Amino acid sequence: MSRVPVREALARLEREGLAASPHRGYVVTALSGDEIEELFDLRATLEPELLKAAIPRMTSADLGAAAAELAAYNEDIDKADVASWGEHNLRFHMALYAPSGRRRTLDIVRGLLINTDRYTRLVLTLGAGVNLAKDDHGGLFDLCKAGAVTQAIALARDHIERARSDLRHLLEKDRQQQAAAIHPS
Repeated sequence: MSRVPVREALARLEREGLAASPHRGYVVTALSGDEIEELFDLRATLEPELLKAAIPRMTSADLGAAAAELAAYNEDIDKADVASWGEHNLRFHMALYAPSGRRRTLDIVRGLLINTDRYTRLVLTLGAGVNLAKDDHGGLFDLCKAGAVTQAIALARDHIERARSDLRHLLEKDRQQQAAAIHPS
């Protein structure tokens, strides 16, 4: 295999904040609790605004694209294909937001979804969030299709906040387990 595609892929991961090259080689980056809070704050602010702008502009083609991504996401959930969840989640959300026409905000949200993907998959894998996420996505699609802007915005915020809350819970549980391993009773 040529080194050029590997270098390009590593450079992209570094730009997206998913990898770093502190000295030689690359390492996967970890986010602090504060960084996770910031990412989810930004998502909770920007994604509902994109929906607000997108829903009145949605065409049947836009809804068809979102429906196709939702179906692929649900299929991956049903097959427990964890590796594909993030990509279909990203595509589904971006399909809903694309009609907004807000290119810069779309780029920012794409980056936020990419940066939170590993944590979202962690919550879905270890928590009870799989069925809730599936229900949220279905409900979000239905609200967009119905043109119910206010309800879609509320569900989007709840969806993001639920993921954040589940992630906080998992991180706290992990901290407690690490502390117990270091200082057993």
